[in-house]
Amino acid sequence: ENLNYLALLKKHVKAALRRRNPEELLETISIESCGKSRVYLGGLAESLHQRNLRALVQQWVEEEAPKEKVRGKSRK
Repeated sequence: ENLNYLALLKKHVKAALRRRNPEELLETISIESCGKSRVYLGGLAESLHQRNLRALVQQWVEEEAPKEKVRGKSRK
């Protein structure tokens, strides 16, 4: 169940990052759309879910930034 949540979370974040305004789409990704219930963790699940979304975005942005620098240098 947890691995399924992470897989769906990554799928949704990747889709959001392909958009012009990923923040708008990220706000619509519910915990239920990733296979979890809001009831878990004494009501803290939604907050944790939003943090997971933001952490994945940050991770991918940081991973892609060095690649973009290398691509830019090779074009010159």
